[in-house]
Amino acid sequence: MPTVVFIEAAAMPGGSSESLLQLLQALNRRRWTPHVLTFARTNVLSAFAAAGATTECLDIARPNDLPRGRVTEAARRNPLTQQLQRSGPGRRVYHGVGFTLKFLRHSVPQARHIAARLRALDADLVHCNGRVGFDHIGILAAALAGRPCVVHVRDWDALGPVERLLLHAVDHLIYISKAIAADHRRQGVAPERGTVILNALDLAAYRARAAGAESMRREFGWDEDVWLVGLVGRVEAWKGQRIFLQALSQLRADLPQLRALIVGASSPQSSGYWDELQQMTRDLDLTDIVRFTGYRADTPRVVGALDVLAHCSTTPEPFGRVLIEAGALAKPVVAANAGGVPEIVVDGVTGLLVGPGDPTALATALRGL
Repeated sequence: MPTVVFIEAAAMPGGSSESLLQLLQALNRRRWTPHVLTFARTNVLSAFAAAGATTECLDIARPNDLPRGRVTEAARRNPLTQQLQRSGPGRRVYHGVGFTLKFLRHSVPQARHIAARLRALDADLVHCNGRVGFDHIGILAAALAGRPCVVHVRDWDALGPVERLLLHAVDHLIYISKAIAADHRRQGVAPERGTVILNALDLAAYRARAAGAESMRREFGWDEDVWLVGLVGRVEAWKGQRIFLQALSQLRADLPQLRALIVGASSPQSSGYWDELQQMTRDLDLTDIVRFTGYRADTPRVVGALDVLAHCSTTPEPFGRVLIEAGALAKPVVAANAGGVPEIVVDGVTGLLVGPGDPTALATALRGL
């Protein structure tokens, strides 16, 4: 039976890994044998295994996650380098050279290692689960191993010279939204290179995972009659947790029963942002009504407990998986009107759309529900 090897390069769980899990659960086992290679040991490895895939953690760091060496740090602090970065063209040259050096020093050896694993697994197909610019190691590994490769483009993809070169090694692109496909077309990728396949949910399975939602309020020490609003997603600045807190501060005087959950983990690179949000919660006097849950394996149960889901991304969302999760549980949503979101939320019909980065518009929409 043909073997498909899924390469998951993300360092922490999120929408891409959850979507990969859904794919594994629905994969036709009479046609494919799945094997998952991950770069990092994440919380979803056991879920991949439970879905019937063999799993393997490579424990390798992506180039941008590696600490800077002394030479690199010295070069970065050099006045000539800093002057170069002050101009747009100079900044592009600086980052382009830096990426190329990291690619040659770290990515190529890692790709050779993965290519050896692909040959040992006798892979018939390689599926990279991010985007061209994020999955350059996996794409190169597939090329070195002589295996066909598809890239599931789950995020905005800036295609520089290296990415355009790697595209020649990609047999097909899968886009999670029309917005992502249009972004590639604007950068010169031919429409026939890819197919739009929207993320989906197994409704019965997802609703079953929401069992026990009614006890969520008690878990956080709240009464059953509180009005619970939640933001679900990685704790990163572009996900809009600041906007959410600012909107809550405008609402609490009018809505004494208001309570809120901020659900999701922060990466090591975002630890400063996590601390900033904690301080902001104190400064806005919201500590009694807001809870930060961190990573939750039972996200369906959390979403099921909400009265409203708030989506607050300040930059265009590639898709917005949590929005279809809320829809599966018949939860009202207020969402930022950008990227792939309008493909999911029809304003005034399946939810309310507001301008990204506008806490007053968010508060007004929530108040009207």
